[in-house]
Amino acid sequence: MLKVSLVLYFCAWVVMLFVGVTLWNLAVNSGLVSNVENFVVELFALESFKINADQIFRIAAVGGLVMVLAGSGLTVLGAVLFNLISDVTGGVRLTVVEEETARPRPRRARRRVLVAAPPPVVEPPAVADPPAARERSEQERK
Repeated sequence: MLKVSLVLYFCAWVVMLFVGVTLWNLAVNSGLVSNVENFVVELFALESFKINADQIFRIAAVGGLVMVLAGSGLTVLGAVLFNLISDVTGGVRLTVVEEETARPRPRRARRRVLVAAPPPVVEPPAVADPPAARERSEQERK
């Protein structure tokens, strides 16, 4: 658990530093940082005010590493506590029970569908014998 949590939190720290640097560069290039510095100078009647980007980055990097270590430690502690509690209690079981309502619903009468009987099969009428066949049958009778 320690290895997985260290990798997870370390990757999150790297991503957050990258995003922070990218956003800071975007803010500097768009003039937002200088506007904020000028606003603070006018608001508090200061002679000069500068935001130190290097110091902010160092604090974020060191603070992020501390948070990576603290988060990993808390994750391992949580996993150990979960395993100890599961050993003592036998784990967690989830049982779903479907209970009947207090008042049973009246049963509906079944719909009966009447099906008509199929129509009787009518055989096609016999084809009349042609005259030659009729003569043959007469000769056979004699």
